[in-house]
Parts: sequence; C-alpha cells; structure tokens
Amino acid sequence: MKLSMSNSQSHSPPETLQTELLRLAELHPTYSLLQVHELLHGNNWHTEDMTEDQKEVYRKLNALQALQAMRSVSDNFQAKFILNSPPRKKQWLATGKYVHVCDVINSETIGELLSSCDRLLNSVGTPPIKVFENPSIIHQSALQSIVRIALASLPDSLPPSSQPVILKKRTLLRRTFPPSCFESKVGNTNNQFWHQDSNIRFNDCPMLTIWIPLQDRSGETRPGLQIIDSPVSYFSVEHGDSSPDIFPFLSQLFPDSRIVSIEASAGDCIVFNGLTFHQTFTTSVMAEHRDALLIRVLDRESAHRFSILHQEEDLLSIA
Repeated sequence: MKLSMSNSQSHSPPETLQTELLRLAELHPTYSLLQVHELLHGNNWHTEDMTEDQKEVYRKLNALQALQAMRSVSDNFQAKFILNSPPRKKQWLATGKYVHVCDVINSETIGELLSSCDRLLNSVGTPPIKVFENPSIIHQSALQSIVRIALASLPDSLPPSSQPVILKKRTLLRRTFPPSCFESKVGNTNNQFWHQDSNIRFNDCPMLTIWIPLQDRSGETRPGLQIIDSPVSYFSVEHGDSSPDIFPFLSQLFPDSRIVSIEASAGDCIVFNGLTFHQTFTTSVMAEHRDALLIRVLDRESAHRFSILHQEEDLLSIA
C-alpha cells in the first residue's frame, strides 16, 4: 500500500510548520512572505536559515499567494516522492535505525561544553548556538574525531565515492528544557515535535545526524531522544519540519512501526539518518534541562542542496 500525504488529511496533525505559516498569512493577508516568516520566528518556530538572496525574494512576495502556490508544488513533490516508495539512493545508515557509541567525548571536553551552555543558553527560549560562529567552544579537530568514530561505528562502510563533510551551520549546542519550564508547547524551538533533519531540496541525499548529550541520565531524569523506526524513503513536506502526531500515519504505511526511546549518558554518541523522524522525549517527572552537541554530516557532492554558498567556508572535511 502506498499513500501520499495529500490522501491522509484525516490523519494530519493539527499544527505543523506549513499550517502555521498559512494561518499567519491568512491573519495578515497583506504581509510579505518575509514578514510572515519573521512572525513565525517570533512565535518560537525555527526554520532553515535564509540567504540574503532568499530574503530579498521573500520580501517581494505576498505571503498568502506564495504559500498557496507553494502548496501545489509541495503536493506535486510528495506525489512523486511517496514516503513508502522504494528508495532511489543508497543511505549511509538505514532510516529508522540508530547507532549508539559510548564515551566519544572525554570528561574535560564535556566540562568545557557545559560551561559554554551555562554561559550562552541559560534562559528558556534561547536558540541553539552555532558552534563554528563561536570557535572557542570546541576545536574543529575534536569534531572531526567525533565524526570519524561515528562513521567507523556504522554497520556498513560508506561507498568509495563518498566525501563526508561536517555542515558547519548545523553544528550546534542546544539546551532543552523539561515541560515544567513551559506554560505550553509553542513552536518547534525546543524540538518537542516529530521532525526530519532533511528538507525538500536535500530530500533523500545521504545525511547523518550525530547527537551527543552532555549530562547523564538523558531520557530518564532529563529530556532525551525518541525516534520512529519507520524506514521512510523521502522527506515529508507536510510533516518533516514539525509534526505533533505523525506516528498514526506512519503506522498505516509501515504497520510494524515503533517509537523508540533512547537513553544515553554524557558523552555518548547517537547516530541516525537525516530522514528518520525524531523528537525530544520528555515526561512530567523530568525536572532538569539537557544540553547536547549536534553535528550534521553529509556528502560534499550534495551539500549545495543545503543552501551552501561557499564550500570551503561552510563545510569541514573529515580527513
């Protein structure tokens, strides 16, 4: 059975990034697409960074008209790339799977990273810190070493033609607060909803996300990580950016789907595919925040699909 997202309206979550953009545009029908995105960010939603050229285009477009036109493009894309269609490309790690490697960061480096988090991420709602814009946080050789360990842990070697690189703008330090710190779940800046790390342009190009908690008992007393083990083949335009409840739909496509809650200790490394649906895992009894280092690794050949303007400036080789 193959179902497109447009045929799943009865299962669509009530609030996704796309529906929130459209809601704001309908509230402000004269606003430009850039103005609506600015409203979105003010409501604690996070989207991929825009280039200056993109901002200039968005400034000239009426938001409501543009979003209605984009909806048609998105529907056409999803009709072509149905989530449970056979994959086109060889992935570095199968979607829905993850690898857990213990102690990839030593205690001294963990302490330095925690100090940076305490200094830069000490209030609720602060966006993640871009590590390469703050080079004193961690040396790039340490990041390269982490990635080499992660790649060596994969069940299969990368294809010989692969050129894995670190995507600098998506190498982040993030502090995630427990539910008790929020009056309500607003936006997606706390990563509390299901999402994928790819996007419509990157789609099924190979990508790995490396997630490293910096405190013990992640997933127990502190916010953790959950993944859905569905082997999706492509990016979901409707749900890939943020979706409160994608699991019932994925269970239709993949009846054996499970939600997997991952527990990890400080310095452990969790590796998963950029197409894998995942979210922050929290419970009502969690009372402490969790800090994490996130690294995104992709193939140099497809990096331009992540709005890379200058490869030498925006990417870091693993070698």
